[in-house]
Amino acid sequence: MPFGWSRITASDTTLSVSFQSTGAAFADSFAITKGDPPPPDQSPPTAPAGVSAHAVAARVEVTWSPATDDRGVVGYRVERDGVALATVVGTSYSDASVVPGSTYSYAVRALDAAGNASPDGATATITTPAASSVIYAEAWPGA
Repeated sequence: MPFGWSRITASDTTLSVSFQSTGAAFADSFAITKGDPPPPDQSPPTAPAGVSAHAVAARVEVTWSPATDDRGVVGYRVERDGVALATVVGTSYSDASVVPGSTYSYAVRALDAAGNASPDGATATITTPAASSVIYAEAWPGA
């Protein structure tokens, strides 16, 4: 029993397939057309909100609320005094490179997969506690 014929044609934008059984009992065809790629992402994410900084022992903990983006936020760039410190995925960063008794300003920028950066959110300014003096005393034998 003969099966019929089929035809496949292709161009830069379309793939067409046709089939017809012997005796024209069955025929079908379809085409797949390549669409235009989505336009490049030129929209930056929103700025992270609620940036805060808290001194904890010999470090500063910086936290913020998540930003939004039409195609998704992939990370956050944490800046201290205008200099990038790190890029993180979550909504917090621990800065262990602080000096006691110093004042720092932290800003956070959201990043999307296309490399767009949000404007700075609100900055958080903190002064780390001054170093404390530790006095070490050892008991003298017999004292």
